[in-house]
Amino acid sequence: MKKNSEDYFFDDIPNETFIFDPDTLKIIGSNCIVEQKLGYTSDELRNMSALDLISKTEHKQYLDKLLLLINQNKLQIKINTSFYCKDGTHYFTNIFIQLITLNGKKYCLAQSINPSIQNINKNYINEEAEEINVILNGLQDAVIILDSDGKVTFRNLKAQQMFGYSDSEIIGKDLSHIIMSYDVLYDQYIKMINNFGSSGSTDSFGKRFEFTVKHKDNTEVYVSLSLSAVKTKSGWHIIGILRDISDLKKIMIELENKRKEYLQLSENAPIGITCCDLKGNITYVNPRALTILGSKSIEETKKINLTEFPLLVKYGVANKLIDCMVNNVSDIYEIKYMSKWGKSLWLKLYLKPLEENGYINGAQLLFDDITEKKQLEIEKKAKDERLQMMLKGIPRPAWLISEDYVILSQNKVAEKLLHKKVGEVCGIDKNKASFFQFENIKDKNISINFEYKINNAIWNTWWIPLGESIYLYYAEDVTKYKTIEEKLLKLSATDSLTGLYNRRYFMEKLEEKIESAKLNNETLSLIMVDLDHFKDINDMYGHNVGDIVLKKISDEMVKNQIKKNEIIARWGGEEFVILLPEISLDNAIKFAELASGIAKPV
Repeated sequence: MKKNSEDYFFDDIPNETFIFDPDTLKIIGSNCIVEQKLGYTSDELRNMSALDLISKTEHKQYLDKLLLLINQNKLQIKINTSFYCKDGTHYFTNIFIQLITLNGKKYCLAQSINPSIQNINKNYINEEAEEINVILNGLQDAVIILDSDGKVTFRNLKAQQMFGYSDSEIIGKDLSHIIMSYDVLYDQYIKMINNFGSSGSTDSFGKRFEFTVKHKDNTEVYVSLSLSAVKTKSGWHIIGILRDISDLKKIMIELENKRKEYLQLSENAPIGITCCDLKGNITYVNPRALTILGSKSIEETKKINLTEFPLLVKYGVANKLIDCMVNNVSDIYEIKYMSKWGKSLWLKLYLKPLEENGYINGAQLLFDDITEKKQLEIEKKAKDERLQMMLKGIPRPAWLISEDYVILSQNKVAEKLLHKKVGEVCGIDKNKASFFQFENIKDKNISINFEYKINNAIWNTWWIPLGESIYLYYAEDVTKYKTIEEKLLKLSATDSLTGLYNRRYFMEKLEEKIESAKLNNETLSLIMVDLDHFKDINDMYGHNVGDIVLKKISDEMVKNQIKKNEIIARWGGEEFVILLPEISLDNAIKFAELASGIAKPV
């Protein structure tokens, strides 16, 4: 079933994401993750409201928080709830909702984030009809662009919300005088701009900084900043991407000030948590970490030095941990790892320096077992390879086609036949007959076999859904077999001597024509023709001459047909029958008289 543009709008986002009308709560678009996890089709979702996806007992909480978003200008709301799937199952999730503008109208953008994941993924909004600034305005991160003099040339909607300044207050202005909150930060900023203006580069590129900035109302916002540079016709520009990490920073401070409370919470965390001092000695490990790594006890695990243990050195974890503590940088990545206890698994690692009184005193490692996820990726790759092998093994033209009729893959026979390339659309050509007769396919998700004729060739084709919006389409040229079939059919229906229809075929057609005449109140005439003295011809001249006479009379009767729908057949021996549908009695009599006179000259 074809999806709307609103559905493709969010398909690249890796979490359940949908948009709905804040007035009616009707869902107007969703990504494929919603459909896969909840079990609904895109059409079913568009006939549902946002409340249909959660328990009725949570509707009031949902509506109350939604009113805060709409009426109190909240940037984003978070709702702890459960998604209810089509099959009756449900699972816990956090839903983050914010207002967005599409084609001049306000909508609610809802994104589900698994509670075990600490970092919120960036939302990329990619609407085909909108300009690039609309895409930037949809980002969850603030984007600011400076020219080589440090003047602001662009800021997106998130930056306006983060700092509170209008376009007239910030565009063309020196950013440092508006948002920088400390003299030391201002000095670093001026030094960076001066260096950039002269060389187009700075040591700050490629690094991530955390600091506080001033909002227009004099409140402080803690942000992380990453910088990059781009050169246009007007010169060099700095692109700054800022993320509001105030909440995260507050959480980290609270965790550091209340270590015991933090440790108690960590004991029940769904991910592995390990802390170490500056020398790499483990100071804390939670139960989940033991389960993930296969360790039997906390004591045994604490014997490992995270910066010196051979396996951690081998897999690069030790070096990244040292870099984290020495340079005060966080890092997140995935590795395939073999633990000390012989457990092979894929890990997603998050490294974060630990601070106390402004000084780094160790590091924290958060990690989760993503082996199942990786296994699914491996299985998908293996499946793709099997599909390719299957395609190559088919001796006929065969294609793998997407839901939008785009060629995903093809075998050599198919490529040689049509000279189409992977990535091309293989839909119906309005100007000429197309080899791909997709109009015969009413439901893409049901296998179908059909035949059609094109360019004097008859093709027997199959459309087979393989799952995950991938379809197999292959064809076989059956022209030769169809020609043989037609010849055999003709032989079974005609008299070998005269070429007229035989008695068996005539009886079948007679029954059909009688039923049709009754149903449509039409006339129907039948003429029996018997050749007089034919036996004398056989006796006098022989059967070969008799056969010639029969053939000649048959040809004359066919030549003198009144209408092309007449059925003339050899009844047997020298007897013939003529069936005349939709002919008046007078014409039937005339034809009988004509048939009577045909044999005389012969």
